[in-house]
Amino acid sequence: MDWERAYLDLLEFKERRPLTNLVVCPNALRRILATTEPARLYSLVADESVVRPQSFADTALLKEAVTNILRKYADSFYRANRERWDSKHMGYRTLDESDPNLSFNRALIRERESSRYVVKIQRSESALVSAVKKLIDEVDRLYKEETGKLPRIHFDRHLYQPLLVKHGDKVTISPPGLNENESQFVRDIKDSWANEKDNPLANA
Repeated sequence: MDWERAYLDLLEFKERRPLTNLVVCPNALRRILATTEPARLYSLVADESVVRPQSFADTALLKEAVTNILRKYADSFYRANRERWDSKHMGYRTLDESDPNLSFNRALIRERESSRYVVKIQRSESALVSAVKKLIDEVDRLYKEETGKLPRIHFDRHLYQPLLVKHGDKVTISPPGLNENESQFVRDIKDSWANEKDNPLANA
């Protein structure tokens, strides 16, 4: 096993994740692979040839197995210690108007109020252009209805109103409208809110 290569690979993996504050010691890698306690530290399910290579070419499989074990171990080790630290330092308190999170939300609201969608429609789509112009003049319909020529989602719990949806190649929206998966996600949240808002969890 090329332990130096395994060490460098783990350092690269640490940076990509990123696993902030994780210190990787070169001599720790062998200890991780040699550890038998606890018994369920990790499990490797593989052919005998993987862990007992019979030729130099077969060692590639062993190196791959060791690399995967070390990556998964580092990821699990980091996550477990981060959650342990969070549980010791996490607290709950009631927010008031002085809380910086509320100030941040007010800034987002001001940003929303100053933001505008830019909708570009091909000139050949004259009927669609007229329908959108009429919709803009009827503000209540624009913000509360989801039907019509300009696909959109109205969800009063969302910061931005309305949420425009992509409308084929003939209409360009900036910032981009929601794609199909994003639209379904918002509608699912909207339906869930409608079903749960009057239940006991509403005031939890």
